[in-house]
Amino acid sequence: MAIIRKEHVNRFTTVDNGFIRDPSLSLKAKGLMLIFLSLPDDWEFTERWLRTQCSDGETSVNSTINELIESGYLTRERERKTDGTMGSMIYTISEIPKSQEPKRENPVLETAPQLNTDNTLNNTVSNIPNTESTKYIYSSDSEKHDIERIVSFLNRSTHQRYSPKSQSTISHIRARFREGFTPDDFRRVIDAMTDAWIDDPKMRVYLRPSTLFGTKFESYLNQALLAEGEDDDS
Repeated sequence: MAIIRKEHVNRFTTVDNGFIRDPSLSLKAKGLMLIFLSLPDDWEFTERWLRTQCSDGETSVNSTINELIESGYLTRERERKTDGTMGSMIYTISEIPKSQEPKRENPVLETAPQLNTDNTLNNTVSNIPNTESTKYIYSSDSEKHDIERIVSFLNRSTHQRYSPKSQSTISHIRARFREGFTPDDFRRVIDAMTDAWIDDPKMRVYLRPSTLFGTKFESYLNQALLAEGEDDDS
């Protein structure tokens, strides 16, 4: 296959290849990342403006933004002014996904309600107190138990030390629970993708919660179930 390139003059964007090769991201998410990274650091924009840059509608743009948020590449927060009122929405984009660990100090920014893919508002806001005994918020003791077991299984399988208290990890697992997936489904995905990626230096870095438990989770689960079916037939 031939690759045709144009001669660059002064309008080009240099980006890290990491997100481009991240298998957890859809093609739309990678394209939106390129739009973000092509903008000046102080560029101010709205989601309405983003829709003018492509043929996608409101639902598609919002779902792609949520995908980048779930994957850790994008944070979206509303500025809180010194007088206590809310200011502009602030987007922070990173070429390398952030762990998004909860802060122990009084936040300057307050997380804004997020649009889910069904275009409904998720108004859950975690208020983290400024104390050494910071408590991480789970919806129930049962959820806390399930998340701790899932993360522990991931750590044993991949020899990593991911924290079950990470707000990013909790968010990814909680999102999959809401879609009806079970702890056994998580173990199947972890087993299957560990077997597939652990010996590949380029892929083993994706054995992380943001990739395994993100928007590609169902695809990974189907891959795991297909492998189990093939083993049963043999």
